[in-house]
Amino acid sequence: MPYSSSLTDKEWAIIEPLLPQKKQTRPPKWTKRQILDAEIRPESFAIAHSALVKSFSIVENSPRKKFMANMSGQDPSEIPVATVDEERKGATFSGTVILGIDPEGGAVVFFRDFLIEDYKGELTAYLATDGDITKSIDLGELDHKSPSFKLPIPLGTDTLPYNTVVLSDKKSKKKILTINL
Repeated sequence: MPYSSSLTDKEWAIIEPLLPQKKQTRPPKWTKRQILDAEIRPESFAIAHSALVKSFSIVENSPRKKFMANMSGQDPSEIPVATVDEERKGATFSGTVILGIDPEGGAVVFFRDFLIEDYKGELTAYLATDGDITKSIDLGELDHKSPSFKLPIPLGTDTLPYNTVVLSDKKSKKKILTINL
């Protein structure tokens, strides 16, 4: 894998059979796997995701969203996605947050290319209704070391009432950032 965020062999084994087969008229310049890596993971182009979103309106119609919809059977317009580029309490938060279906494990909150800069404490994520932590599901600690990770939602949870992800300081329990999905 050329990038740490490239499709794994396991992911590729799931995706490859779903792709349309086309008669080759000439040798391709890029493999289908390379094309998907570029479409699903824009960081392989060394372009900051937040800059890409600002330059092109890809959030509502992104290949990543369409891919997730194909894998989960959802309508792409129904997959809650938020692009974050905010500064709070001296820290910077940027990346994409997606409430979706993981083909291997049910409902999850994906943090894709999610960077947290200059935050000294530990953060806990909550899936909440209107940012209210009292009406939320504790998703656990955020992984500051990896820019792309997922936090599973307990099996059987109806995610329809939840429209925000709240990041709070683990120690003080104070809200640091509310992300509207």
